Amino acid sequence: MKQGRSWLLLCGHVFLCLSAISALATPDVPAGQRPGCPANCGDVDIPFPFGIGERCALHSGFKLNCTIINGTTKALNGNIEVTKISVPKSKIWIKTTMSRQCYFPATRSMNYSDAWVNFTNTPFSISEVDNKIVVIGCNALAYMTSASYVIGCYSTCKDATLENGKCSGAGCCQADVPKDIQYYKAYFDENYNTTKIWKNNPCNYMALMEKAAFSFNTSYVESKVFGETYKWLVPLVANWKIRPWSCEVARKNMTSYACVSSHSECVDSTTNMPGYHCKCSKGYKGNPYITAGCQDVDECLENAANPCGHGICENTPGNYSCSCHLGNHMTDGFCVPIRKSPHFPAAPVVGVFFSLMKMNIDGRKKG
Repeated sequence: MKQGRSWLLLCGHVFLCLSAISALATPDVPAGQRPGCPANCGDVDIPFPFGIGERCALHSGFKLNCTIINGTTKALNGNIEVTKISVPKSKIWIKTTMSRQCYFPATRSMNYSDAWVNFTNTPFSISEVDNKIVVIGCNALAYMTSASYVIGCYSTCKDATLENGKCSGAGCCQADVPKDIQYYKAYFDENYNTTKIWKNNPCNYMALMEKAAFSFNTSYVESKVFGETYKWLVPLVANWKIRPWSCEVARKNMTSYACVSSHSECVDSTTNMPGYHCKCSKGYKGNPYITAGCQDVDECLENAANPCGHGICENTPGNYSCSCHLGNHMTDGFCVPIRKSPHFPAAPVVGVFFSLMKMNIDGRKKG
């Protein structure tokens, strides 16, 4: 991939490109940011390699704009809202549109709104671990297409009992997200719609969204509650990588190599697409992308429970050691009392002493 290519997230359907109105916060360190660069935008921490503007980002793929929209400060990558960034997990949380298929009585026709997301030529890919394909409706067949996949499911209310929290075909169905997806577009099969049931079930929905943020409610099929609950934007989790190179290739150019902190490591992508990210070594935490960003973890204070049990915990660089209090010793990693040596009973000794005295007295009498 050529350097200098603009890496911007693209998102389809009724998303407008909004002109940026700078509203930059200035705290440092908490998010692990470069000196002089904003560490947050509104309520969102902005850790490096992400940054507000070209100067503060590692490259254009991680550039964000801090923008005021309707009185609220938001972090945007391209025209997509970013709500959370995790350096240890190499993940980003964003908001994307949902697809919907609704009957309009005024025109006596179905109205379609198909969502799409395009991460091509960006550091991002859709997380197959954190997301699900969800279809909601009483007569809905919807699916997502990508470069290599067509995946979807059918949802119905006919002869079915709908239950809150259950999404297995009755009013709601779901499907797994394929691995290594950077692009998808949603579609509805027009042969399945709400034309005959619109008075009670006006809309069908399809969303590729974070599975931890979704729980089916039976009211979702009866009105526009689903769309209104999420304000027509659903959370999506994406993986990110530094560049489309392996660790071996990346280390050959230390000028652009991103794992700059001491006590940091390079990790190759586990997907079929090449790439790498960085992590702090075991026993350290922080931001591996900035100088001295990985700091020692004090295991003795990190957890509520003493890792040495009833022993003495001593923090060491990247690790810790355990020792025992006086009167105890270490056995299989646990401090146990030292067993005292057995003593001979006192009575027999005293008996022998008295016997010797008696023998001595008798001998003196005989003398």
